[in-house]
Amino acid sequence: MRSHWASWRSSTSIPIGLGIVIGGSLGWLAITGIEWDLVDNTLKSTNPRWLVGALLVLSIGFYLRALRWRLLFITENIATRRLFLVQCAGAGANNFVPIRLLSEPVQFGILTLRDNLRSGSVVATMGVERILDLSSNVLIIGFSLIIASSPENFSAYLNGTAAFSAAGIVLLLGVGLLATRWGKSQKLPLLAAFRPALEALSSQRKQVAWAFGLTLIYWILVGVTGWMVARSLEMNVTFPSILMVVLVAFIFGTLVPGLPLVSGTFHFASVTLLGYWGVDREIALSYAVLHHFVLFLPPTLIAIIVLPREGLASVGKIRFMFKEWQANRHPIDPTKRIP
Repeated sequence: MRSHWASWRSSTSIPIGLGIVIGGSLGWLAITGIEWDLVDNTLKSTNPRWLVGALLVLSIGFYLRALRWRLLFITENIATRRLFLVQCAGAGANNFVPIRLLSEPVQFGILTLRDNLRSGSVVATMGVERILDLSSNVLIIGFSLIIASSPENFSAYLNGTAAFSAAGIVLLLGVGLLATRWGKSQKLPLLAAFRPALEALSSQRKQVAWAFGLTLIYWILVGVTGWMVARSLEMNVTFPSILMVVLVAFIFGTLVPGLPLVSGTFHFASVTLLGYWGVDREIALSYAVLHHFVLFLPPTLIAIIVLPREGLASVGKIRFMFKEWQANRHPIDPTKRIP
């Protein structure tokens, strides 16, 4: 028991320390020079109806995101409302760690161990989801640039976001090609399970197209929540502009290690980016605080409720399963469900 504790502590101390340093530093930069009386007055004058509306819009977006995931399960039968809870629980679990890599393992563990879905189907749908998300981000940012002018210095952030998204798409497509074209993929557990599910998805292009449409709507709704928060503060920023700010800030805040609940990183990005449109730092920080609340608090609360009920030991069971697979020299049966 003591060796397991020591191993866990050593493996988590570095990312936790990294998140504290980076998140704390960026958070400090976000609040440097802030006049707190102005922030307090701004928050007190917020119109709460816009915030309630933003939460309702986000809940619709979460449901559409779950419906998208349901469309990608070609060979599995699972309810959209179940995927809604699992997806929110995974997103909420990410908010407890400095490096946001916990969502997929949590969702994978719940769906394979609790819902008895095939591991290959779960992995394939998650991979396609990430491709759709990244493709939608690039498309929406590009379209926003066409219909709305952006400050010259802001282009560096847009180019960085587009480059990251493009690299992610290439990486995920490369894994998919490796799984379907490389003959030795059957000897690798994840690729062996990934291959048949990906082939099934590629034959259902209409459903994938519908899933892409829902992805676009979801990210636009995320932008709508940012616009509604801005309206609650009477900020004079157009919707295409706030949409670009929201997407870049969200990707930056979730990609860069930070404090729990994406604190520090998200606030720094929002305050910095809104500054290019001439928004005062006090108003920008008020916006960042309120939009952070809207985006990250609901899935965190769902995770607190759902994860104990689902069983927090799932991740440990998944690790044990992969150790068994790695010890097995024979080809993996991709149709086998996890007992």
